[in-house]
Amino acid sequence: MAITRFNQSAVIDWEFNTEGFQYRKLKDLPENVTFRLRGCFVTPDQGYGPGAVLITDQEFINIPQRYVQTLADIREDPEAVAEIKAGKAGFHYTTFKSRNNGGTGYNVVFDEI
Repeated sequence: MAITRFNQSAVIDWEFNTEGFQYRKLKDLPENVTFRLRGCFVTPDQGYGPGAVLITDQEFINIPQRYVQTLADIREDPEAVAEIKAGKAGFHYTTFKSRNNGGTGYNVVFDEI
């Protein structure tokens, strides 16, 4: 049936132990350094909108909210999920100056490892 393509995975078992992991901000990581991606998830809206989170070897990384849909798309793509589970995916970030307020913005770049 065509309708089944709208089903969403409730939970993905990334098959990676995250016990004791802490949350860090993306800006606290060194720029232009590739980190292995072990999984990703979207946190529920707690009054500020949903959050986008990447899982590394050692911690959870909060990334800009504009990546919520990207992470949802990744989680729905069996090939991307398999690549992450196999340890073949990573990410790094770059910075830019915002045209709106002159502040620093962050771009996440996904890498193949």
